[in-house]
Amino acid sequence: MAPKPLNILVAEDNSIVALDIEQTVTRMGHAVIGPSRSVRSTLDAIRNVVPDMAFLDVELTDGRSFSIASQLVKDSVPFMFITARTDLIEEAGYSLEQVIVKPFKRSDIHRAIQDQFPNRD
Repeated sequence: MAPKPLNILVAEDNSIVALDIEQTVTRMGHAVIGPSRSVRSTLDAIRNVVPDMAFLDVELTDGRSFSIASQLVKDSVPFMFITARTDLIEEAGYSLEQVIVKPFKRSDIHRAIQDQFPNRD
């Protein structure tokens, strides 16, 4: 029996980047929560459905996504930041191991999911 699809949260304010992440996730057979463009809408989304994993752009339309990351940590949800601003990650106290640097390849998204859930496709 095939494993249940994961629910992957995407928070990204650039529509093209968000679509790229969404397509990569859905091609892997998983469901996408979002994509959300703002901190507020992302926090609202995770109040309704706790994701299995998340991809967060650091700079969203209404601020930085560190409050989302904090909530995901509380909920024990693995996540990756997707950003070119790695300096902001370190300043906020997060590890660069939690970063996919823009511009990224679809294989980076795929690998991040496989690293968190190695017994899946």
